[in-house]
Amino acid sequence: MRNIPIEPKNHTNKDNDNFVGMRFSYAKKDSQIEAIFPLGYDFLANIQNKIDFQDSDNQKQLKKELYYLLKIIRQYSNSKFDSLLGQSYTEESFPFDAYITIIEMFMQYGYYIENEITYQKTSLGKINWKRTISQVKPMFQDDSIIYLDFITRKNKKRIDNLITYIHEWCVFEAFSKFGFLFTEIKTKKPSLEINEDNKNIFETVLQNELAQTFNDKNKLLFSSMLAMLRLNKSKGNQPFFFGTTNFHHVWENVIDGCFGVQKEEKKKYYPPAQWILNNKLKDKENNLIPDTVMRSSNNNRKELFLLDSKYYAFENFQYLPGASDINKQIAYGDYAYKLEMEDENENIPIFNAFLIPYNFRKDTINFGTKNKIDNLSQTNIDESHFFFIGYAELKDETKKNHLKHERVLGILVDTKWLLKQAVNANKKSNIESLSEFIKKSYKEEVDNG
Repeated sequence: MRNIPIEPKNHTNKDNDNFVGMRFSYAKKDSQIEAIFPLGYDFLANIQNKIDFQDSDNQKQLKKELYYLLKIIRQYSNSKFDSLLGQSYTEESFPFDAYITIIEMFMQYGYYIENEITYQKTSLGKINWKRTISQVKPMFQDDSIIYLDFITRKNKKRIDNLITYIHEWCVFEAFSKFGFLFTEIKTKKPSLEINEDNKNIFETVLQNELAQTFNDKNKLLFSSMLAMLRLNKSKGNQPFFFGTTNFHHVWENVIDGCFGVQKEEKKKYYPPAQWILNNKLKDKENNLIPDTVMRSSNNNRKELFLLDSKYYAFENFQYLPGASDINKQIAYGDYAYKLEMEDENENIPIFNAFLIPYNFRKDTINFGTKNKIDNLSQTNIDESHFFFIGYAELKDETKKNHLKHERVLGILVDTKWLLKQAVNANKKSNIESLSEFIKKSYKEEVDNG
């Protein structure tokens, strides 16, 4: 495949501009790869020349950014319906990992070639003593047994093996979709054509081979090839895209993975709801489910944080969570407060916060902060991944004193920093960093506001 430049942009999450991932359109002259990044994702951070995206060094950086994004989408999408292939939703989860495995193993080992083991009578080669003793007549000399010939083992590479041809097809298919992220080398056109009419035959061949091998490397290879065959929905150089129109699921799952308690502990904080029908309790209870429950300890004192992930296109203090979201978070806080009082017999601090994506470099300028963005090192940027915008509360003229959870803080989170944590997460450090920022913001901006 020829070198096709990557065109990067951020989606807006407005007016049906909701796709995040990669679009790949083939044409003889005007093939194009679009890299569509999520809200707040700063793909410019390591770009040396911010005007010329076609610069070779910038293209290399964009490939890294896009590959990283696709891995995040693959890992953190909520369900099989989040991933897109071709021009419509697919009922099967696209085997991204299989494609990448095929590419990486090909670059390391080349095409799969089966070793055919043969045995022959000769004095050269690795001796198979069991076969030699049973098949070769020895000579006796001075009470000793002497073998003049031996049965030896010889490995012969079979290039006509059907698995090799299937692998050729898989390599070509994988490189046509994602090879440009790794290398500019070209792969040969496969000798075998695989389509809906014959792919079941090749699946059976691979399944049999997978069942018989004990080699871990081959197991991984055959499993990946099988995953590609089972999908095989794209034909030739058709437009291709991989990504999601539901990045809010990814945002929510990444936040929960970076900061949240385990699912079993989280269930404790599900406020139950139920229907009474004809004066009878309906069997199935319905639960309200908070996005993320985070625990922290300050001098051995427990602290609880209820986090609501909001994937909003936050601009100039617009597009804020509405009254229903505010009410819901405070209801979670009320329920958690009651539970903690019952369990601990003390007032456990409970904080509430909305987490919204933003771009530190770009958005902090728009917010009018005193930071000189262009002079900041990458270390400074990493240390500035949160931004406090204000807080929400229920308007109640009769209430003079508020519990902490009755005010929901608005916290912007740098998208690129957060997605980095999803892959190279230090959960303890993440929790400490966010909890300290929330407490500091509450003390300085809410209590003293």
